Amino acid sequence: MKMDVTSAKLWETKNSCDLFIAEQEYFRHGDSFLGNFINIRKEIEKCLNIRLTNQNLYSELKIRKNGNYYNRRMKSSSLNKEIKESFKMSSLNLKFEVTFEEGVFYDSPQTGGFDFALFDTEYNVTNFWNFCFGRRAVFNGDSMWQAELNRIDRRDWVKSTINLGLDPLNKLNGIDLIQNKCEPTIIGEVQFGNWGLVYRDILKAIKIEKEEDIDLLIYITATGNLADYISDGTVNYSKTKGIFEEFKNVLNMPIWLIGIDVS
Repeated sequence: MKMDVTSAKLWETKNSCDLFIAEQEYFRHGDSFLGNFINIRKEIEKCLNIRLTNQNLYSELKIRKNGNYYNRRMKSSSLNKEIKESFKMSSLNLKFEVTFEEGVFYDSPQTGGFDFALFDTEYNVTNFWNFCFGRRAVFNGDSMWQAELNRIDRRDWVKSTINLGLDPLNKLNGIDLIQNKCEPTIIGEVQFGNWGLVYRDILKAIKIEKEEDIDLLIYITATGNLADYISDGTVNYSKTKGIFEEFKNVLNMPIWLIGIDVS
């Protein structure tokens, strides 16, 4: 919506608004999965239907021959931060900035992976054990195992090794252990960047899917007013829906596409 200078100044004094789910679409029977895991659906919805209280709202001047005006804008960085904080408050055991290498999910403070994920830690640790000591183990498995388990953010991994009775001092090299997966594997992305990043995220998902069954991909992007506020040329719900339609025969995993808006 176009604003005059008075309205623009008023807009810039605000820092709060309501975030809510405005649109949803499912691919590859994503709705069927969520029907079986209602608690996961409710927790994700709870995290996205919130009051935002620390947002960076600003205006952008547009100079035109028939009169200047201002557009409402919103910094995606502050929005991303508050959404992530909301996810951290969830009762789900979500991990953040998650990458996948050689059959193992890793979460870390570094960026570059999927924004969040849910996976069975004992199943994941067993896969890491097999990577270090199994049938096709790496040559430096002992040092890799110790380095990863000694990290301060791997307490849940350490607990899993105790529960599973995994001890490198009593290992049988060359044998893969089998652990049934008791929790679904979910990867998620909150994307407000350049629209081309959707293709990058799809390629990341395909890479994981070659080695591990993904039970659900949650993809969150802007729609409505929020899509206009963030900026031109960025990912939005409509463009993402079209891209997923294009790749629906390539991606085998169920997908839950969510469009969020503000008021």
